[in-house]
Amino acid sequence: MPTEESTEQAQHDDQAAPPKGGVFRALAHEDFRFLLVGNLTTQIGQWVQQIAKGWLVFQLTGSPLQLGVVAFFHGAGMLVFSPIGGSLADRFDRRKVLLVSQFLMMCMAMLVAFLVLTGVVEVWQLYITAFFSSGLIAINNPTRQALVYNLVGREDLPNAIALNSVTGNSTRIIGPALGGVLISTIGIDGAFFFQAGGYVVAMMTLVKIRSAPPVIENSRTSFKESLITGVRYARRDRTIGVLILTGMVAAVFAWPFLQLMPAYTSDVLNVGERSYGFLMGAVGVGSLVGSLVVVAASGTRRKGRMLLAALLANGVLLMLLGLSSVLSLSVVILLALGFANAIHMATNQTLIQLNVEDQYRGRVLSLHFVGFGLQPIGGLPAGAVAEVWGIQAGIFFLGALLFFFIGMISLRTRRIAAM
Repeated sequence: MPTEESTEQAQHDDQAAPPKGGVFRALAHEDFRFLLVGNLTTQIGQWVQQIAKGWLVFQLTGSPLQLGVVAFFHGAGMLVFSPIGGSLADRFDRRKVLLVSQFLMMCMAMLVAFLVLTGVVEVWQLYITAFFSSGLIAINNPTRQALVYNLVGREDLPNAIALNSVTGNSTRIIGPALGGVLISTIGIDGAFFFQAGGYVVAMMTLVKIRSAPPVIENSRTSFKESLITGVRYARRDRTIGVLILTGMVAAVFAWPFLQLMPAYTSDVLNVGERSYGFLMGAVGVGSLVGSLVVVAASGTRRKGRMLLAALLANGVLLMLLGLSSVLSLSVVILLALGFANAIHMATNQTLIQLNVEDQYRGRVLSLHFVGFGLQPIGGLPAGAVAEVWGIQAGIFFLGALLFFFIGMISLRTRRIAAM
């Protein structure tokens, strides 16, 4: 096992050295190109799902609180299944784990589509499908991230992560805008059918991957033992631990505003579904620009400072969004929010991937992904605040708490700022 000093020295070396071979170096790996295409179609499908499901819930109930309740079940699925997904990624062929989870995700999308198409959909059904759909995402996404290392190796890993970030954030533009168009043209059921089709394309790309990632952990080890070992590793490695903590705080307070956007669009800005897709697309444009900045700054030292600055800015921007009721101003704020979110997410994942040992990669990435399951901790009370005092108060509430907790972390530890 490496000592803390050697780990920190390797961490310093990785951050100090700019990537070699150009911006697109990782694309020289054919299997990584297949994975990247699969990531693109999968994430577009997930964004279309988020847009369609949020609009469907608000149509059925007209309640901001119900948006938070559905998000609660979504987060609960991630909390339950993320640790399982991490263990699967370290115990079995990661390609096969992806194929099975991708097939089941397609089935869930088809189920919701048929419920809407036949006119029998009720909000309680969306609680159940949100739980299991998010559980499958919690297995699929960390496994995809862990597979990147197997396909490109450590030398090209930073470049591959950066390209993955650019691809993922481009879907924040394509997915929400496409979701709004699909809802207004072929309906909510058509949007879910489209999502299922994207998952089929992703499965086709996985079949083309020829590299055989090694099975890291003996599958005869119990799941319980595997999970405990992964958690102990994250607790023992203080660098990994503080990065996971920061990611969890960000997930709890930076992202739940998205759950309130259908109500914010309809009740505060007084616009329809096309504008809803446009507003969410503005977040995507900002995210794409932010991820490109991360690529350009890949050789910069002190990435931790950039991470903290982006999170503090995120808190301020959420408070400003909570004060805005003008469409043009809200678009500008959402662009900036997307920019700050992309920087903190890409930087956080890069630091984790560069510092984790491969035998724990799946489980550590699943712990990182658990943060997304914690979103309802911020989203549910924010929905309750919105129900009582209004949508704008709920969004302002999230921003104030994010700024406070990231400020406290900045004051109590210098470990992140030193990265």
